[in-house]
Amino acid sequence: MNFSSMKNLDASSSTSGFTGGATLNYRFLDFLGVGVDALYSAEGAKYVVDFDLGKIKYKTRLSYLRVPVLLNAYLSKTDAPIKAKIMLGPAIGFLLDAKSELEISGFSTEFDMNKSDFKSTDFGAIAGAGIDFVLKDKMTLNLDGRYYFGATKIFDNDIPLLNDVKNNCASVTIGLSFIIGE
Repeated sequence: MNFSSMKNLDASSSTSGFTGGATLNYRFLDFLGVGVDALYSAEGAKYVVDFDLGKIKYKTRLSYLRVPVLLNAYLSKTDAPIKAKIMLGPAIGFLLDAKSELEISGFSTEFDMNKSDFKSTDFGAIAGAGIDFVLKDKMTLNLDGRYYFGATKIFDNDIPLLNDVKNNCASVTIGLSFIIGE
């Protein structure tokens, strides 16, 4: 589950979306490893404008294939049944889709946005923490919380209002992890 927003975009608020994918982990030391994810991530923001005649609600939804490479520092021994970890690393996102939803006085419509208005890639960093529950040898159930700090501008145009807008996203995930190496 994602809770995302657009940094530096006035009057916007966060929106929720789906995230899911696959993770591969390699532990090269008892307490240190690296993980690579391939995640579908639905991100965006919403805006509400009040008028005398009612409200206008507008939601932007950007879908990414997000690929983080995370250094995992384990705070528990390798043979512990429950392992706490912290993670940090870079991430790249590849824009898959851009949609908007507009609602005026109860009437709602969804439409595709022009993907060329957005940069096709989004770079940033992820920091987070999690718990791994050992299910059997080389397989764990993960519960992770992470935050994505967007470092690049997401709009590919010269509109001053949108000039410095970046993605931010808090995620909570649960899933299976298959461990290679130690």
